[in-house]
Amino acid sequence: MTRLGVVSDSHGAAFRTRQFAETAQRERFDAVIHLGDGMAEAKQLKASLPMPVYYVAGNCDFDMEAPRELVLDFDGVKLLALHGHVFPSIRYDLSRLSYYAEEKGVALALYGHTHRPDVEWAGSVLLVNPGALKDGRYAVVTIEDGNIIPRLMEL
Repeated sequence: MTRLGVVSDSHGAAFRTRQFAETAQRERFDAVIHLGDGMAEAKQLKASLPMPVYYVAGNCDFDMEAPRELVLDFDGVKLLALHGHVFPSIRYDLSRLSYYAEEKGVALALYGHTHRPDVEWAGSVLLVNPGALKDGRYAVVTIEDGNIIPRLMEL
């Protein structure tokens, strides 16, 4: 079993980032994924947490060395992590994201950008947006025996 803490859109919210770091340690996540628009906070989490921290750049991040997307494998489940801004219609239509995720061969796509928490199936892909960390929102994704169990949370 793998438990992932997933955040996005921290936008400089240092207090919320510290709250989430405390939660991540208390919950003993296996890894943390930051989905962009908060590169400073993502790097702060990476430096302060004992578990692996993965991050991607969002449209408000200007670190040219940060990846724009990641494909990761946890317990045999492939996931795609990206910010979401590359799909202009993402605020009202997730079909382009779901098609892209299917092309990548993933079962789970984690995305941010809209600041709205959401969990929904699109085709064969589970799409999860944790909402904005600056608003105290995050997600926990549990992967067990090939099953993906997402939960939207608030600090």
